[in-house]
Amino acid sequence: MSRALWTVWLLGLVIRPSKEGSLGRASLSCDPAGVCDGRSRSFTSVPSGLSASVKSLDLSNNRITSVGRRDLHRCVNLKTLVLKSSGIHTIEGDAFLSLGRLEHLDLSKNHLSELSSLWFRPLSSLKFLNLLENPYQTLGEMSLFSHLSNLRILRVGNGAFIGMQKIDFAGLTLLEELEIEASNIQSYEPQSLKSIQSIGHLILHMREPLFLMEVFVDILGSVEHMGLSGTNLNEFSFSDLSVSVTNSSIKKLTFRNVKFADGSFNDVLRLSGYVPELLEVEFEDCIYNGIGNFGVSGIEEVYPGKADTITIRRLYIPNFYLFYDLSDMYSLAERFKRITLENSKVFLVPCSLSRHLKSLEYLDLSENLMVEENLGNAACEGGWPSLQTLVLRKNHFTSIEKTGEVLLTLHNLTSLDISKNSFHSMPEICQWPEKMSYLNLSSTQIHRLTSCIPQTLEILDVSNNDLSSLSLFLPRLQELYISRNKLKTLPEGSRLPALRVLKIRRNMINTFSKEELDSFHGLQALEAGGNSFICSCDFLSLAWERRGLPEVLSDWPAGYRCDSPRDLCFDAFVSYSERDARWVEELLVQELEHRHPPLRLCLHKRDFVPGKWILDNIIDSIEKSRKTVFVLSQNFVKSEWCKYELDFSHFRLFDENDDAAILVLLEPIEKKAIPQRFCKLRKIMNTRTYLEWPAEEARREGFWANLRSAIKA
Repeated sequence: MSRALWTVWLLGLVIRPSKEGSLGRASLSCDPAGVCDGRSRSFTSVPSGLSASVKSLDLSNNRITSVGRRDLHRCVNLKTLVLKSSGIHTIEGDAFLSLGRLEHLDLSKNHLSELSSLWFRPLSSLKFLNLLENPYQTLGEMSLFSHLSNLRILRVGNGAFIGMQKIDFAGLTLLEELEIEASNIQSYEPQSLKSIQSIGHLILHMREPLFLMEVFVDILGSVEHMGLSGTNLNEFSFSDLSVSVTNSSIKKLTFRNVKFADGSFNDVLRLSGYVPELLEVEFEDCIYNGIGNFGVSGIEEVYPGKADTITIRRLYIPNFYLFYDLSDMYSLAERFKRITLENSKVFLVPCSLSRHLKSLEYLDLSENLMVEENLGNAACEGGWPSLQTLVLRKNHFTSIEKTGEVLLTLHNLTSLDISKNSFHSMPEICQWPEKMSYLNLSSTQIHRLTSCIPQTLEILDVSNNDLSSLSLFLPRLQELYISRNKLKTLPEGSRLPALRVLKIRRNMINTFSKEELDSFHGLQALEAGGNSFICSCDFLSLAWERRGLPEVLSDWPAGYRCDSPRDLCFDAFVSYSERDARWVEELLVQELEHRHPPLRLCLHKRDFVPGKWILDNIIDSIEKSRKTVFVLSQNFVKSEWCKYELDFSHFRLFDENDDAAILVLLEPIEKKAIPQRFCKLRKIMNTRTYLEWPAEEARREGFWANLRSAIKA
């Protein structure tokens, strides 16, 4: 029977009882761990009947409008409450009175125009609080958070938020993350943020830099990572600050969706003089409305400090065709160790700039417009002298041979990523930097690997290409990533003697043998899932017979699917109640598996695949077995597990019209006493003969003989 038919029938089996028990209205779905999902159920109020068993409650995307004092009063063990986008206008003052164990509260995207400190007073365990995108204009006249000593992540503000004052954050001393949406802020009381002694990451959304310097002064000694988002700094002008820099704690600055111009960019750089511990600067989705005319005098006022990492992603320069050669910036470039300049239309790096990047160890120029000729200009003699890692993913390179050749000047290069370029073919011989140990050629449309691949490699990624074989001898290779190709067999282990990791998912492999695996002497991790396996008994038993293989197969068993009909691996699948396990394990197994000739039984406790969905295990086991033996007892008819197994076997019986089901009656069962939900069992007992377990010892030898005959028939 096809897998699709099994799936359709199974869905019908699982869904039907739910419909019968439904009251025709939205309801919560809760799992045994107390995690309740009520998202997008059109609730107009908090569902009734919530109890102490609820640990997590998600009611986002509903129309609740208000939360009352009795809605959550029994949820004394609640740890997570998500009320995002629930249309809430009002919350009664003592609505959260019973939630002393609550750790995560999300009230974002509602209609709360005023916030009350009464809500948060009982929440002594709270660690996460999100109040973003509610229409309140201020945080109120009293401190909202003074009782939240365990709070670590706080998100406040909205488009209507107009002012911050000293009392707003009183009582908070330590935050891992503080996000403030203050795009339209109109007032800022000095020292409003100074009361917080330590902030790991501050994210400030501010449309204009009206109070930027005041905020900067307040957080200079408390914030480790400052992020500025959505700010127009085109007209920003820096003025000297009368503050001490000795206690500055800022190590990273992030600018996201920020606009700069030549003059304002200089002034932003001058801020570095007040953050001597700064290590990293990041720009994402920014717009530079200038032409690179920084001016020597402006650059001379910039204090580079300890910063050695700069990241630029998706930088847009409207006037890029007028842009200067950056020579004014060369003096700042010498100390950088890591530069990422991604998806910013870079087509050339001048040789003179490369030579000034004397300390550069890591360079990422992904998703740009580089070609081989311009890369050669950048990697000129004396350029990037310390470079170890070069990422050139998704540029416009077309020749592997030329790419390797122009990089020969990089004597310290060990890692090269040239993935997602259109190489198509690979020459027989190439030249590479002598220390190369990592090469990424994934998604480059190559269809054959040649001796162009350097023998020095320890890691090779050729995933997502058109490769049908790999026969290279790579003596040092430790990790091979070759997923999403067209290989039909595993590579020869003897040609990869040092291999420890092999990832070969989604190829055209339909089996592999013990001998193939044993040829990899040091293999520690193998991922071969997603292939079209023929699930013979030999293949399925391989994982269990080869000691340690389940630990090596890192995607076992979920990644392994059978796309062809399975061989029958068991003589019989045994369906029984756990309460009858002693009879099955001590008598049935001993008589059938340990006598000559032995029969092979499938038992759920022993033979089900760990980590696999239980219903899938049942289906697979029945499909791989010639017969199904039902051990019937009072325990059996009380078991929901046994009902599923009976249902599946009965469906197969109906489909194949054979004698696949064998009934063994452990004890007398009145047919009228069988529950209605076991209607299929009633039907089978009316149409099939069954074996009764004899109470007398003398008759049991005949019982076992009859059972053996029925299984082998």
